[in-house]
Amino acid sequence: MKTRKKNRTKTGPLLLILFGVLLIIATFSLLSTINKPAAASKPASALFPLDQISRIDISESKLAYDNNQAVLLDVRSQAAYDAQRIKGAVNIPLSELETRYQELDPEAWIITYCT
Repeated sequence: MKTRKKNRTKTGPLLLILFGVLLIIATFSLLSTINKPAAASKPASALFPLDQISRIDISESKLAYDNNQAVLLDVRSQAAYDAQRIKGAVNIPLSELETRYQELDPEAWIITYCT
């Protein structure tokens, strides 16, 4: 009896990227609704205008990454990033993003993920 190997594409990481992108968008939406004291630093919505954040699907993310048209930003903890990551991704934990976003090229297409 012959056994067949199934030809499976590795869509798992891409699904995780899409989920991460959607989670980041939801996080920034939530942050923009929280009232901060006047003495606090700029709100996240001022740093990252939500109307300028677009959603993309997995195939568009992979194509942009494969063609070096986008930077993948992993916003998980350093430990999670060290354990497993997409090769070439930049790590800035979400908790540090407000203070470290200047490390990113403002002209670059940045695709965030967290899973």
